[in-house]
Amino acid sequence: NKIIQENNNQLLAQCLNSFIMFSNQKLKDANLAIKYFRKFNPYLIKDGNVNELWVTSFLKFLLSSCCDCKKTQYNISECNCIKTGEMYIIDEGEEVKNSLILSKDYLSKIIEYSTLSTISNLLFDVNKLYFKLTKNYKELESIYDVHKEKIIKTYSKNHHEYEKFLVNSSIELERINRNKKAIVYIKESLNRINDDFRKSQRYLAIAKNYRIENNISFAEKNILKALECAKKAFKLGEPKGWQLIDNELIPLEKDKDILFLFGKGERRRVKAGIKNFGFVHREYARILNLKKDYVKSDSSFENAIRYMYEKYMYVQYNYTILEKGINLYYVDKKESKKVLKNAIKKLKNTNIPENEIDLYNRSKQDIDNRINLALKLIQE
Repeated sequence: NKIIQENNNQLLAQCLNSFIMFSNQKLKDANLAIKYFRKFNPYLIKDGNVNELWVTSFLKFLLSSCCDCKKTQYNISECNCIKTGEMYIIDEGEEVKNSLILSKDYLSKIIEYSTLSTISNLLFDVNKLYFKLTKNYKELESIYDVHKEKIIKTYSKNHHEYEKFLVNSSIELERINRNKKAIVYIKESLNRINDDFRKSQRYLAIAKNYRIENNISFAEKNILKALECAKKAFKLGEPKGWQLIDNELIPLEKDKDILFLFGKGERRRVKAGIKNFGFVHREYARILNLKKDYVKSDSSFENAIRYMYEKYMYVQYNYTILEKGINLYYVDKKESKKVLKNAIKKLKNTNIPENEIDLYNRSKQDIDNRINLALKLIQE
C-alpha cells in the first residue's frame, strides 16, 4: 500500500511478480496468487491507459503456475500440476479476452508487428494458451503461422530458431489434435536435417498424425520411411550389444542393461536409437491393424516389444503388449486372451513403478479404454 501511495509502478510490478511467484512456487497456492493479482495489478494502469508494466505483468501472470516439473520446463510433455493462469482464464474468460485485446493494441504502438521481441513472445505464448483453453482452433493455427513469419523475418529460415519453432509447434499442435497442421510443420523441419536418426523421428511423427487423421496410405508411406532412416542410422553406428544383420538389428548380448542402457547411476537412460526403433515398429503395427492385416501387425508388435526394456519402460512396454493382444484376437483368440489377461494385470495401478506414475496418469484414459476393450474380448 505504501508503494501504491508513492506511485512507484516499477517497484509495484516487481513486488507483485514476487508475491505471485512466492504463492505459486513456495506455497503452491494458486488461489492466493490470483488474489494478489486481482488486488494489485489494476494499480499499474495510470490515467486509464495501459502501459508496458501492466501488459508484462498481465501476460506473465497468465503463464504462471504452481508447476516446477522438468517435463513442462523442457517441453517433453504436459503434466497435471496446478496452472494458475489457466485457472484464471477459465474463471475470467471475458475479462482475459478484453485485456488481451488491450495488450495487443498497446504493443502494436511500441514494437514492430512483423519482428520478435521478448514481450511479443510472451503475447504469443499467452494467446496459444487462451485459444487452446477456449477451443478457438482456427485462431490458434493462425497465430502459429504469424509467429513463424516473424521468426523468418527476425532470423531466417536457415537459423536454428526456425527449426526449433517448427519442431516445438508440431508437438504442441499434435497434443491438441491439430494433426494436419502438425504434419505441415514437421515436413518443413524435415527439409532442414540430414541426420538419419532425427529424420526417422520426424517421419514417425508424420505417420502418427496421418494415422490419427485416418489417412492410412500416407501413414504407411511415412512409417516405412521412418523404418528405413532408423536402419540407415544403425549402419553408421550400431548400438553396443547389437548388430545389423541382413538389414535387421539383432541382439548379441544377453544382458539387457548392456543392450538397452547408457550412462551411469541416476543418469542411466534407454538408448535413444533403440527406443525410437521400438516406437517405429509399434506405429507400423498400429497402421497395419487399421488395414486389417492382423498377422503382419502382430509381427510388427513383436518387433516393437523386442526393442523395449520393461524395467525402464514399464508402462510403454505393457501397453504395447496390451495392443498386441487386442490385434492378436483376430489371429488366435485363445493365445490373445492369455496375452490380454497378463497385460491387464501388469497395468493395474498398484503395479506401476513410482517413476512412471506421472506417465501412467497422463495415459490413463487411453489405457482404460484399451483395457475395457480387452475385457470384452476376453469374455467373448
